[in-house]
Amino acid sequence: MHATDLGFLFILFLAIFFDAVDIILELTAILIIPKLLGMLLDVLTLVVIGGWIYVKTGKLERAKEGQMRPRGPGSRKGQRVFLTVLRRVGLTFLAELIVFVGLLPLWTIAVISTLRQK
Repeated sequence: MHATDLGFLFILFLAIFFDAVDIILELTAILIIPKLLGMLLDVLTLVVIGGWIYVKTGKLERAKEGQMRPRGPGSRKGQRVFLTVLRRVGLTFLAELIVFVGLLPLWTIAVISTLRQK
């Protein structure tokens, strides 16, 4: 995966957009409706970006091993990939739910950290 990969650039801009909207909603979190909308946005972001990170992390693991056949979540390597993604995306999601911590661009950081993974 390279920084000029179109899939990465799309997900990066999507993460930046989601973070920007989340920041706006976080600043108006004193009201109930914006906070609920922010939580729904975070769930949507979790599914979209979490799925992308899962796919990319799985491809990186297979490339490291020199194997191109797909691994299911039940295999040992598949479980390692799943736990890596769960840790990265799950912690990001939980941090986004904390008041004022959601002001940080955590989804963007998660996408960039996936790019940096070797």
